[in-house]
Amino acid sequence: MTLVEARLEQAQWLRDLVTTPRQPPAATEQAATRGALATMKQLELEAKRAKLDDLLTRMEQQGVKRVQLIFEKISFNRLLGWFDQVYRSTRLQPRQVLIVRQPDEGMVSAQAVYF
Repeated sequence: MTLVEARLEQAQWLRDLVTTPRQPPAATEQAATRGALATMKQLELEAKRAKLDDLLTRMEQQGVKRVQLIFEKISFNRLLGWFDQVYRSTRLQPRQVLIVRQPDEGMVSAQAVYF
């Protein structure tokens, strides 16, 4: 598989992740009812577990149940892997994602909103 094919496959995986509606598991509904602080705590723990806490530029509460994460510069592959890890361990998934390509090879800036 060439590098271009691998990147296309990753882009398709991300498109599917964002556009495919999923039925949220009970764990997701319970996390949402506990509010943004519980979600922030889970996301912070997962960022530390993946050693991404130094790359996480900002985490802020938006309203009662929303949490926004901002990464100014992170590897695209590492970000996608982290989204997958968070979903597998907490059943939380981002509801909105904005990814902007950076000049460095494979690097992006990203914003993700969980609620």
